[in-house]
Amino acid sequence: MIRAAVFGVGAVLAGTAVYYVVERVLHVGMIGILAILVGYMVGYAVRQGAGGRGGRRFQVLAVILTYCAIDFGYAVVALNDVATIPVRYLLALPVLVSLGSMPFGLITALIIFIGMRQAWVMTSPHVIDISGPFKVGTGAAPTPA
Repeated sequence: MIRAAVFGVGAVLAGTAVYYVVERVLHVGMIGILAILVGYMVGYAVRQGAGGRGGRRFQVLAVILTYCAIDFGYAVVALNDVATIPVRYLLALPVLVSLGSMPFGLITALIIFIGMRQAWVMTSPHVIDISGPFKVGTGAAPTPA
């Protein structure tokens, strides 16, 4: 679990850097769509850190880390305005951005949800489908022609 968390935090830092590069360096305004990429990055990292295993605890970890990455991404973008944002609101930036830009904020909220769902799905447990029982050797062996 600790290794999965370390890998996930690495993906959070990388995701925050992606937000920064896209917004500050490339000057692209549509940063909400990056939530899907960040969800993929965090889900992949947590899965790798977990040794390819999945499960509820890894899913919860991946979703929390994905939200943190999205939140940090918005915080980095709003770096100039951080002095005017009370600290208690920093963890709610994705929600505040969604609510503050209605009706388009619904699309932003949906994209954030898709990103978090991506991390959830990527860290889900493997499902082993077992069917049967089957009878083996119930009849006479066919004779070769």
